[in-house]
Amino acid sequence: MKLIKILSAIGFTVLFYLSSFSETPGAEIKDDEINIRVFIEGTVNADSLTMFYYDNVISPAISNSIPHRTIKVVKNKESEYVFPVKDVRGPGYFTLTNRNNNLGGAPVPLLYLYLAEPGDNVYISLFKSREISTPSNPERTDKESFPDYKMQFIGNGATKYRWRYLSDLKTRELSPAPFITGNLNFHKDNTYQRNLLVQKEMLDTYRASLSPMAADILESDILCYNNLRRLKDFILAIQVMRAKNLQRNKKLLNELYSEYFEENIDKATSFQSKMVSKYYPEYVVQRKRLRAMIEYDTPVDDYTNTFRALRDNLTGELRDKISTCFFLLYGSKINDCEQLIGEALQFVHEENYQEQLRYLNYSRAAGQQAYNFSLTDLFDHKVTLESFRGKIVFLDFWFTGCGACQNYYQDIVSDLEKKYEGSDQIVFISVSIDKDKKKWIESIAGGKYTSDLATNLYTGGLGSSHPVITHYKINSYPMPIIIDKRGYIYKYNGQDLRKKDGLSRLLSEAIKKE
Repeated sequence: MKLIKILSAIGFTVLFYLSSFSETPGAEIKDDEINIRVFIEGTVNADSLTMFYYDNVISPAISNSIPHRTIKVVKNKESEYVFPVKDVRGPGYFTLTNRNNNLGGAPVPLLYLYLAEPGDNVYISLFKSREISTPSNPERTDKESFPDYKMQFIGNGATKYRWRYLSDLKTRELSPAPFITGNLNFHKDNTYQRNLLVQKEMLDTYRASLSPMAADILESDILCYNNLRRLKDFILAIQVMRAKNLQRNKKLLNELYSEYFEENIDKATSFQSKMVSKYYPEYVVQRKRLRAMIEYDTPVDDYTNTFRALRDNLTGELRDKISTCFFLLYGSKINDCEQLIGEALQFVHEENYQEQLRYLNYSRAAGQQAYNFSLTDLFDHKVTLESFRGKIVFLDFWFTGCGACQNYYQDIVSDLEKKYEGSDQIVFISVSIDKDKKKWIESIAGGKYTSDLATNLYTGGLGSSHPVITHYKINSYPMPIIIDKRGYIYKYNGQDLRKKDGLSRLLSEAIKKE
């Protein structure tokens, strides 16, 4: 009932406003174009709005690392932001952000990875609301994260936008319920299952007004997103058991896997929808990763066997895309990553994925020129890598709230900082991707992630969008890198850098090397 009242209010307000505009959202557009017009209540003429358009989403988790178009516009005379997207060959996704909509200094998308199709000609109206907090990203659960707007969508192709907005609203009303509690106690009635049922029911209501392709892609996204979250919970539970040296019953784990993850999403949707779906590639990667964890029961994640399962059980362009997703997600954690990417390049044929894999190897490989970053210090001075030429540089990338970053610094890095204190041969550089400078400074003072023995830098409010992050395609943290005296990569991540004896040995070897 609450939702009905809210939506009724939205409809009345928007229809009143739109009465001053034409009946159609814009002029005719070509079949290979998308035209999005946006009105936002309360913006001023100087405000800009940015669209990130993705012709091909490999995974939302690595959206900063994959090719996309950036379109930044200011308001026109009609108080609209107009985004013409040309040469659109098929369905894609877009995100809209503006600089004034932020939380703690970090921009919050107004719309997050909405599905779009060639021929879409949509007018989007956003009105401020004190009644509801509108979710733009279903992966964000804190209410303060979401822009506080009521939204309306009209025009050709608007139905899928409306479905996404309203389904996000509806799932926000659901009470949370855990999937796993305690020592592998699984619950069939869980948050992800509730989300799935609500979203599918709403999709069935809108299906007749959607193109068959859009309906199929949205169904793939629904199934893959909710199952992906369950997979990650299962993986985390096994990792916790492993960290606590708890006995893991392989037979039980296999039974649980069969019960909860054997449903065949592949048969539920078409090949084309899986090729487009923003969640399908990572869903397959995590499913193979979980199978490898259960089958081989190794003390650390068995990424090599995960890759080989992908290689041996998939074919064609789908294998190309999913293998690329795997390396973008986990390449930085694999000791023999260069070798495995070399194997992948033997069967990856699609040029776009080949380029991404080659760049990944190029940007991270030992002996390659390190990126000459320019980063901001505590006094707002710019610091470059070049200024440390002649010294070994240890880079540690992190962010406030990252438990693994805190553990890495406290358990491994801090003792080595003290060991080399005063040395003129090595410098420890701590790089935070925090967008909120005040938060970053407080974290430095807290001493959990770094200390005053390090050169403390941050990405100047750009967060993970800073060129040094996108150059190395960093998607997980902490991320350690050793750079030699000449400014070349000596070691990029890998298990050796994540162990105290391994990091100590590598730093000692790098110092001795001429």
